[in-house]
Parts: sequence; structure tokens; C-alpha cells
Amino acid sequence: MTIAAALLATAALLLAYRLLRLHPATLDALALFRKAMRATTDASLSDAEKEALARRHGVQLLAQCGVLALRGAGVLAAPALLLAALDGLGVASLPAVLTFLTHVDVIVAGTAALLVAWVAKRALRRATRPRAAGRYGWVARATHRLAFGGTAAQRGLADVEDRIWRDRLADVPIDRPVFIASLPRAGTTMFLHIFTSAGDFVSHTYRDMPFLLTPLFWDALSRPFRRPDKQFERAHGDGMTIGYDSAEALDEVVWRAFWPGKYLADRINLWSADEGLETEFARFYRHHIKKLLVLRGAGRSARYVSKNNANLARIPTLCRMFPDAAILVPFRNPIDHAGALLRTHRAFERTHARDPFARRYMRDIGHFDFGANLRPFAFGDWLDEAPREDPHSASFWLGYWCAAFEQVLAAHCGNVILASYDNCCARPDAALRRIAERTGAAPRALRTWAPRVRAPNNH
Repeated sequence: MTIAAALLATAALLLAYRLLRLHPATLDALALFRKAMRATTDASLSDAEKEALARRHGVQLLAQCGVLALRGAGVLAAPALLLAALDGLGVASLPAVLTFLTHVDVIVAGTAALLVAWVAKRALRRATRPRAAGRYGWVARATHRLAFGGTAAQRGLADVEDRIWRDRLADVPIDRPVFIASLPRAGTTMFLHIFTSAGDFVSHTYRDMPFLLTPLFWDALSRPFRRPDKQFERAHGDGMTIGYDSAEALDEVVWRAFWPGKYLADRINLWSADEGLETEFARFYRHHIKKLLVLRGAGRSARYVSKNNANLARIPTLCRMFPDAAILVPFRNPIDHAGALLRTHRAFERTHARDPFARRYMRDIGHFDFGANLRPFAFGDWLDEAPREDPHSASFWLGYWCAAFEQVLAAHCGNVILASYDNCCARPDAALRRIAERTGAAPRALRTWAPRVRAPNNH
């Protein structure tokens, strides 16, 4: 009982420390002290101004020290009162517990445990930040390598998830999913954010990184260490901001885990209409979508939306797997689109040359669109005829555009919705209303985005 009482006292101390916010109060006092010291050495202030500031800062510091003293007393009182109560009830002896807590071995072990917990907390916080790859610290990079170096282990844990959440997943239907796919730079990310902001659509977010195949386990592990949402510009340099809770194209990791043979050194082969229908992948993917529907908390009314440009290579497969799905394919003027693709490819080449981890990061999440990772989709025989040796030419990207949309038109899939990005930018209210009607989304929810749609750059 002595050890149990000591553990309870330690827990009471840590809980009081957190609830009474002793650490933030200490940081506030230190910040105020540094501010007072800077004022005394500020050459731009007169002696009278310095004296007035010194008096004001002195009063503030005195008040802050009083707050610290009261909070510190509260932190110490919590375990003391608990131990006194246990001693009074005859559950544990107060002197025996104090003797145990002050033993040198216990002090060393406790200090080591707190240090390990602090390091682990910082590591998890860094690992769950949705930063550009170049901003990852060594801890986050190590976590990323660990996660993507063992996708087989993640698949095994995903099966455990299936068993643990079996009853919950069984009750979740996959109702009319929406798949957004095109060549990059066609507005796919914008459409993804439009749908997820509508309220009844869910998707992957940066919170799911880096253990993407086990979203429920990773959510339970990382939730206590999450930070509030914070926006920053994404790596494409297009002015679009993202945050921790932003939806992102991450489900290519699932496809790549089951179809590694499709991803060749210089290209990615297409999927046939029959591939994946009656395989382990089909079961896994459906369960994965259900887990995201459960995770995002929208219940039975939620619908799944995926933005994945690689789905352009498997439209017939998706049509057969999800007969009630809507496949939204945005397109742009080919000259402008090819110019945007060429410019972004060059930018990512510079990024990948400067930061090898950025290249690995994009490769691991299945983004082979640009830079050193470029692996075009093998639409027809265009790769054998195109200037494959020179993706720095506009003709390469124009050929890619033609081959891609010839493939879309040849798919003969009634689920496909072609959407002109240029028309959407010119007349967003009308375009989003029509897209809402075709996808079964709430028109008013999608049209709230109309004022935020901006015209693309011309090339």
C-alpha cells in the first residue's frame, strides 16, 4: 500500500500542477522579468520613463510572485492532503510513504521517467504537425521513417482495429462517396476543401499522419498531445494555406501498400476495371473508409470524399467498387494547365535537390507528380511517344494532358462529372450549384465557398 499511496500522491501532484497552470504562470513571470530588464537598458527611454516603468513592472512582478506562491502551495497541498487522508483512514502510513518518496533510488527513477515522458510528448507533438517536409525536425523524420518503413506492420494493426471496432464499423454505411481526381494544378485541392467545409463530408487530414493505415489507433495515441490548428502556406507556393485539420490527399498510401507492382521506376501503370473487386484490398479499403467516417465523428450521415489525382488511373475500378460514387474530374485550359504543371515541376526539383527528406516524404505518401519523384501515369502509349527525356518542356505536359483526358473520356463511366475549373472561377455560384446537384451535396453548403474562389494564373 505504501507504493500505491506514493503513486497516488505523485498523480495528485502532477494533476494539481496541470490544473493550477503553474508552468504557464512561471513562464509569464519570467517574460515579465525579461521585459523589465530590457526596459532598464533601453537607450531610447529617458531616466524618468525608466523609473516609471520600473515601478510598474515591480508591482506586476510582485503580484505575479504572489500568484506563483499561491499556485505552488496548492500544488503541494494536493498530495499532502491526500496522504493525510490515507493516513487518517489507516490505509497507508504517512511517514512510510515520505520515507519511500525521499529514497535516492525512487528520486532517480522518477526523474528518469518524467524525462522520458517529456521527450515522448515532444516527439508526438512534432510527429503530428502537418508541416512541409523541409520543416520536419529529426524526431518527426525518425517517426515518419518508422511509420512508412513498416506498412506491413500497419496492415496487421489495421486488422486488429477491425476486430476491436467491428460492431461500430458494421453499422457505418458508405453512402455515395465522392472521388476528386485530375492532373495536379486543376483545382482538386480547392474542391476537396469545398466539400469538407460543407459539414457532411469527411476525408483524411494531416492529423492522420504518419500512421495512415491505422487511423483509429493513431488518433487514440496522439490525441492527448495535439496542438490547436495552425495555418501555413503549402509547399506548392500557390498561396493556399493548410493546417492540422485540413483535408489532404493521403489515401494513395492505401493503394500503394497493396499494389506496389504498379509503381515502376519511370511510370505508374493503370488499373483494370476488374482489379481489386474481390480481393483483400477491397475489404481493407472499405473498412478504412468506415474508420474515417467513425473517426471524424459525423456518424451515419457522413459521406466520404477523397482527393487523389492518382485515381485518374483507376476510374473504371472505382466505378465498379462504388456504383453510387461520384467521380469529379476538374480540367483547365490545356495551355494554362501545362504551364502550371511545368512551373510546379521545376519548383519541386529545386526542393528535392535541396532536401532529400522532402523527396522521401512526397514519395512515401504516394505523390509522384513532380520533381525527382516524377512518375507519370502510363495512359495508352503516350509515354513511348512523348519527349520523356525532357519533362522541362511544355510539350511534355501538353502530351500528358491530352493522354490523361483521352483516358477519362474513354472510361465510359456514368459516375464521372467533368468540371471546368475556369468556368468555376468565372461563375463560381452557378458552377458549385451544378456540382452540388450532380454529387448530391447540399447546394447552399457548397455555394458558401463561391466568394473565396479565385481565378488561376495564366501561362
